[in-house]
Amino acid sequence: IDVDGNVNNEKAARLFALHFLPNGRSADQLIYEYAFEELQTQKVEYASSLLRKRTGSVSAPYRETIPLDYEDSKLAGQTVTIQTGSKLMPLWSGNYFGDFFGDASGLDYDFMYPESKWNQKTKLAWGNAAVVEREVRTANGFIYFIDQVVSNQISIEEYLLEQKKAGKNHLYYDVLQKFADYSPVVVNKKPAYNKQYRDISNIAEDLGPSTDVNQSMRLLFTVFLPTDQALGDYWMKTFGRPFSADDTLVNKMTLKFIAQTHISNTLGLISKISKNFFNAYGDFLTIQESDINKANNRFCSNGVVYEMNKVLEPNMFTCVPGKLFFNPNYSVFLAALDASGLMNVLANQDLKFTIFAADNENMEKAGIRYDKDNSKIKYRGNDGQWTNIKDQELSFLIQDNIYKGIIEDLNTDRYIQMWSNNYIHISNGKIQSGLNMRKNNYASVKETHPNDRNGILYYIDTPIQSKVPMGNYLANDTTVSTFYQMLKVAGLVKMTPEQPSKDEIYNISFLSDADDWTAFIPTNEAMAEGKAAGLVPDFKKDKDGAKRFLLYHFVRKNTIFNDGNPLGTGTFDTNRAIVTPLGTEYSTVKINNASDDFSIEDHSGQIIKIPASDADFLVRKGVVHKINTVLNYGK
Repeated sequence: IDVDGNVNNEKAARLFALHFLPNGRSADQLIYEYAFEELQTQKVEYASSLLRKRTGSVSAPYRETIPLDYEDSKLAGQTVTIQTGSKLMPLWSGNYFGDFFGDASGLDYDFMYPESKWNQKTKLAWGNAAVVEREVRTANGFIYFIDQVVSNQISIEEYLLEQKKAGKNHLYYDVLQKFADYSPVVVNKKPAYNKQYRDISNIAEDLGPSTDVNQSMRLLFTVFLPTDQALGDYWMKTFGRPFSADDTLVNKMTLKFIAQTHISNTLGLISKISKNFFNAYGDFLTIQESDINKANNRFCSNGVVYEMNKVLEPNMFTCVPGKLFFNPNYSVFLAALDASGLMNVLANQDLKFTIFAADNENMEKAGIRYDKDNSKIKYRGNDGQWTNIKDQELSFLIQDNIYKGIIEDLNTDRYIQMWSNNYIHISNGKIQSGLNMRKNNYASVKETHPNDRNGILYYIDTPIQSKVPMGNYLANDTTVSTFYQMLKVAGLVKMTPEQPSKDEIYNISFLSDADDWTAFIPTNEAMAEGKAAGLVPDFKKDKDGAKRFLLYHFVRKNTIFNDGNPLGTGTFDTNRAIVTPLGTEYSTVKINNASDDFSIEDHSGQIIKIPASDADFLVRKGVVHKINTVLNYGK
């Protein structure tokens, strides 16, 4: 009702709908809402977790001016109508706070609603209004008397926009707008837009963290809103300049972590978060009442907003990958790291890591880029086209560049197994893996950044890449083509074209049995001599014998280099297997890995020396050595 006594019918309808539920419910039915088809027995009762009730109220569409730097140039700078969703109202009860391990005395409620007061008698509230008399039965339903009119329900998104328009605490909202997206809809036969957020929690969604009908009844957002003063001070301390969400020297990934660290997809009750709290990235935090300006807290239709007098910095910023967030030249590697799902692990201060990171220019040269429009990492295939990288390849790409531990010495010649289980070769400050070796390029260190908390970060001039399956190596080395063709005839190699680039991937079938392999592959000359000596079985006459011959050249579950490592000397199982009544027996070879004598001895007693020039060809899952004589097990 306005000052002249006129009723705004639309506003009145929305307000009435917030006070009315179309289905008659007693208090117990409201508190213990049934939705998940759970069984209720004498011993088991489902918790009062379904506190949000769907009403018939919808906020009025509102107007918003889309930021000028919005990716869609046609919308940038336009003022458009934004559609809102149906409103759900929370029914707070002592039962809920008890079952949710909160404070049933009203402390949590009073903290979320600073202008309301928990009713100790009824222990029931409808949003910001305490129930003063409950469950008055009528002929067609129930009436609950409350101590005040329920306040207008707006989403967290609408509330933050109101704050911005009022010039209050809008810096954090400016960060959020870097992830805003708009999709066209029609409202009352007029064009409008749905607003949502990409890559961070969608606080514009009235249903909350989940759009599932049942899940939306129990899940709410919590936004820890840093004041402009707090965020401005943090920005100046971190970047050395005043705040700007448009700062081109700040990675968008950095903004993403700042945005998401302040949003939780669960309800944060002060009695719980003051004891322990894990942010969206798994960082352990404690948030005290003194960190929150209680008087300015606001409960919205899809969650609560706590006004914070400090910034919640993610652990990632101060752990080993931290410097990547503050250097825009490494945004591609950082995006790939985030997409790999390993960020949370790298922020674990109890673990140590070494990260090798190449900058954007060198990632592009290596055939890797980030498509910001679709938030995808892409690679350049043999056809020259850019294609979304598959999850497994993305995992290899990142894990090839991370070692679980600290590598300080980059000059001593050695082989190291990376997180991907693939190996790198370090020598005189140069680093190679399989694809680097094939392309005859090395990764060299440009800068070194030790981290006091959990490791060391190296900036390198080309990414470490292992993308050379053993089958691809054999298929492309013409000096071992005879042995490779025999593998194909035996059905042990399968070529699978990657889609849509149609890059040819040659997989040796049995390599999936283990993560570590050492292959001793005879050259074409060795195969010719072996055939002449009757040591290479003929498939047409002895198919099983021919397969056993091939498999005898692969040492399983061990990757052995010509590096003088004493662990590489001894007797090792090959993949030549014989099934006996006692189980599977693997034929063995003896390997001598002395610094001046790298050799292999087969079952016949033959010893084959392997010169350095024929050793240590890195491939995924291990290494290939070329030998000048076939291995001979005998019959």
